[in-house]
Amino acid sequence: MVDTNCYWDEPEDIIAFCEAVEGFGIAWLEEPLYPADAYEVSAAIRQHVKIPLAAGENLGNYNDARWLAAAGAVDIVQPSVAKIGGITQAWKTIRFLQDQNIRVVPHSPFVGPALIAAIHMVAAMPGEELCEHRFCDLGANPLGDAVIAVNGRLPVPQTPGLGITVDPSVVEKYRVG
Repeated sequence: MVDTNCYWDEPEDIIAFCEAVEGFGIAWLEEPLYPADAYEVSAAIRQHVKIPLAAGENLGNYNDARWLAAAGAVDIVQPSVAKIGGITQAWKTIRFLQDQNIRVVPHSPFVGPALIAAIHMVAAMPGEELCEHRFCDLGANPLGDAVIAVNGRLPVPQTPGLGITVDPSVVEKYRVG
């Protein structure tokens, strides 16, 4: 996967990039277009490239997902639980997209509660799907082992709620202001 984080604003540049890297086995090109909500432009680009396009981390609500799907803008939609309105809205969006036969890979480059929520959603999805996880060595993690991947897999917490306990001493140690 290659995440360009809305780098290009010219469709020709995205098409040229896709053509240049076509033989590298890229699973998808994530968020290539700025602005991210130029769905019709993304749909036109999609017709000219072989690499699957992914977007959706910037969806602000369920209607954004509907418009993205209606435009046929991408192959993979990546709603972010932290940006789309929480677990309920993210799940409503996921179900809608799945009903449209659009692949959903929840976006979660976070290391806190949003990642835990994404893990729960991925675990509840049919089949096996990826869960984005930004690896970084933190000086201390307020969630302890809850967000440490083992053999490439993140554990699904099994206790009530999100299933995590935040270590207040770690929060206090790194609190600013």
